[in-house]
This record gives sequence, structure tokens and C-alpha cells, in this order.
Amino acid sequence: MLPFVARFSDRIIARWPATDAFVVTIDDGPHPDTTEAVLEILDEVGISACFFLTGNAARQNPPLVRMISGQGHAIGSHGMTHRRLPLLAGRESAGEIRDSITLLQDITGKAVKYFRPPYGWFTRSMLEELPDATSLVLWSNMPGDFMKSMRPEALVTRMQFTLRGGDILVLHEQPGRVDITCRALAALPEIARDKKLSIVSCSEKSRVAS
Repeated sequence: MLPFVARFSDRIIARWPATDAFVVTIDDGPHPDTTEAVLEILDEVGISACFFLTGNAARQNPPLVRMISGQGHAIGSHGMTHRRLPLLAGRESAGEIRDSITLLQDITGKAVKYFRPPYGWFTRSMLEELPDATSLVLWSNMPGDFMKSMRPEALVTRMQFTLRGGDILVLHEQPGRVDITCRALAALPEIARDKKLSIVSCSEKSRVAS
């Protein structure tokens, strides 16, 4: 499904183009109860991730946005309010995209090169609202850290079985459940070694094929 939708536009990234690598993305931050813990484990294991941040959360926590950027992680927009954009009026949907990107750029002083539509819902017309240098990024592996029934051991096992070269892995910042996400992040280097894969940064544009 996801590789198919990428055919709509060369600005859609649905999978990483390398068969020997995958990338890590983290949705729904920033949040004072989760972001620093996630950044700490990423630093410990040496992973560079892309954080897809919602505009409203970023407006409430600009120091956390700058902390993410300052530690070398990429920052993408996840809309202003995490609503399903195709269900909104055209002007409101456009505002969700444009306003969130502008806000993140104002906070970090850096261009926002990535946009992830909440729930993966998007339309062709939404691509026209993105700045020229911004790509729409989906995912190919969502192991389910957001599910209340998911146990840490089961999450790690699922990643061990499902992670493949070319995956765009998505995890989430969730107040009250940050431990399970951090457990998953901590397990990734060993999983990558076992599968003979590299964990690479979304910012390595030379290896990104839209």
C-alpha cells in the first residue's frame, strides 16, 4: 500500500531506498514528560532520529524543540493539531500544514524538510501546500508502541521479526508510556546488528529517493 501511494508524486517518501539500512522516526512530541527521556536514550545508543512534532505542542514547549534540533536530530511537521487533514476544509487543512511548518522554522531557525500527515491521511492537493523543499514522509513499519495492550517484550520481539532494510520505523512520544518507547529504542542497535543493517539519519539526503 505505502509504496503504491508514493507513485502519486516524487515528493512522497514511503520507504528508505537502501536495502541495508532503515531510519527511525518519532511522532507526536514534544512533551515535557517524554522528550528528554527519548533524547537521552537516543544519545546513549547513538541513533539520529527524525521527530515529527505537532505545532500546538511545539508552541507550548519551544525549548524542547530547540533541544531536539540542537542534538542533531531532524525535525518534521506533524500538523498543528494532529487532526485528519482530508476531513477539514481546504483552507483549514492548508493552515495546519503551513502554520506548523512556519512555527517550527521560527523556533529552530532551520528549514523543515519533512511533513508527515497525521494518521497517514493525505490528498494529492495537500502536496501543493508544502514548501518546495519539503517532502511528505510516510512509514513502512509501525510496531505498535502506542497500543495500551503492548508489552515491552512483545514490542521488541515484533521489531526483531518485522524490521527490514528500507524501513521507515515509527515510534511515538506518549505520556505515561515513554518507558516502552525507550525500551524499543534501546533494542534497535542489537536488532540492526543481527540483521546486518545500518540505522541512518533522514538527513542523509544523498541516500533519500523521493
